[in-house]
Amino acid sequence: MSEVEQRRDRFKTAMSVLIATVTVVGALVGWRISVASGATGAADSKGLNAALQAANAGIGASTHLSMNLGFFADYREHLERATLLERDAEREADSERGAVLLEDAARERNLTATARAYVDWDYVTTDPETGGEVFDGNRYWAASWAEAAASQDLDDRASFARADRTRDKARGLTLVAVALSATLLLLTAATVARRRATYLFAALAAPLLVCAVAAAIALEVLL
Repeated sequence: MSEVEQRRDRFKTAMSVLIATVTVVGALVGWRISVASGATGAADSKGLNAALQAANAGIGASTHLSMNLGFFADYREHLERATLLERDAEREADSERGAVLLEDAARERNLTATARAYVDWDYVTTDPETGGEVFDGNRYWAASWAEAAASQDLDDRASFARADRTRDKARGLTLVAVALSATLLLLTAATVARRRATYLFAALAAPLLVCAVAAAIALEVLL
């Protein structure tokens, strides 16, 4: 066998090894694309679930806060009326009229007690400026949200950020898979083409393979 034929055989062997290598790397990249796509779907699903739970928690907290504020307003209104009626009854000279005012005041006191029973009194504070009772809606909201967050995931941002990273990774690996397919095509062409074209195809395939492998490694490390 001549030296030229030996070089030709060694070249074909090298191409066969490279083709096998590219095939294996392509399979690994395909597997990583599948894994990244699955992780993206899972993260998106978790993010959507967290967003839904956060919305439900917000609606629940807002509803209960509105109820507390409404009943507290009723409590304050009936208490004020009862106080004014009792004051008027004390000043009333007509005893019958005074008795009617006291009955009205008692009715307002009952309504005051009823409204007060529906108020979460842990969040009622005293206004330092006026000395009156106020319902701390901000503290109630914060406590309700913290209670909901303790039992369920309400942070959708972390899940969606993770989904974006794995989605970018899957897209990047898909481009790598395309580059590997092009490399495989060039290597295959190098084994059947004429001598000058053979080396040209091989010269084009080599840097493409190196770039594809480097990109795959970078995507795995960075994302």
